[in-house]
Amino acid sequence: MFDSKMLGYRIKEHRLRTGLSQAELAKTVHIQPSTLCEYEAGRITPSIKAFVDIVNGLSCTADDLLLDSINGNKLTLEDVSEERLNEINKLIDTLNE
Repeated sequence: MFDSKMLGYRIKEHRLRTGLSQAELAKTVHIQPSTLCEYEAGRITPSIKAFVDIVNGLSCTADDLLLDSINGNKLTLEDVSEERLNEINKLIDTLNE
């Protein structure tokens, strides 16, 4: 199952690593700072367009925000559940449309 709280956590983590404030990232991706705050808190999930804009604004990959990590090491595909892989594949299909 998709975990919007983890996605929000990863967005915030990458934003802080890049040294951007919420206001700066929000301006870059053309959303309100309050909307970004909601994304980071996991209360709402960004649209595909907003997600792509955030990925580009953070200069990271979709995988960086979607895949779990442990101590900064990416999990391998063998570590990802079948259900999670299906969710990722659906998102990729949507992005490719």
